[in-house]
Amino acid sequence: MKYTYYFISLIGCLLISNICVAQKNSLTSYDSCFRYQLNGWTKTIRRFKLSAFQKMGSLPFEKLAYSDGSSMKDFYVIYKPALSFSNDSTWFIDIYSYWLELERKGSIIISHGGEVEQAATLYNLKTKKWTRIFFCGYAERIQEVVWVTNTTFIMVGTSEENDSAFHPIIYVGDIITGYFNVFTSADKGCYQYKYGYDSPKLLTLKIHEE
Repeated sequence: MKYTYYFISLIGCLLISNICVAQKNSLTSYDSCFRYQLNGWTKTIRRFKLSAFQKMGSLPFEKLAYSDGSSMKDFYVIYKPALSFSNDSTWFIDIYSYWLELERKGSIIISHGGEVEQAATLYNLKTKKWTRIFFCGYAERIQEVVWVTNTTFIMVGTSEENDSAFHPIIYVGDIITGYFNVFTSADKGCYQYKYGYDSPKLLTLKIHEE
């Protein structure tokens, strides 16, 4: 009898393992995130179909020191509305402060331009540790971030390909493993419309050009 229990337990473990692997290799388990939280972004993508996305590989977090957090008060005054906080408010992800050079003058936020590159940084509000976890050049842009759990998040954006079109790219980040799973669409006719996408979080800043 004990061998029967062992066999059943083993089968159960294998099934759970296969489910976990399938989730890491597919975006279908995040369907509700794309239908609701990321709906505004998906509407800017021609022929967007979640099942068409395939895992291209894994990318480790950079884990580079970004700032000591000593000027966090001044940082919040400008960027806080555009940050993406985890559900338990332990973490936030910032995709703007490296890219956009902003300054607050009274009640107005002024843009002084920015970098062609972009970085995503991760801040732990409990430990005050701030690290850069992602970096990309001019041909790629991260446009939105949403949290799935307190330790898992999704970054979506576009990457310019040889056809000069901006094709969607999706990063599923896991703080526990310190890795992104990277997904792109197998449909080459899937690309972002020319009007692009502006995150509602970024729009709340009401940025004025210098």
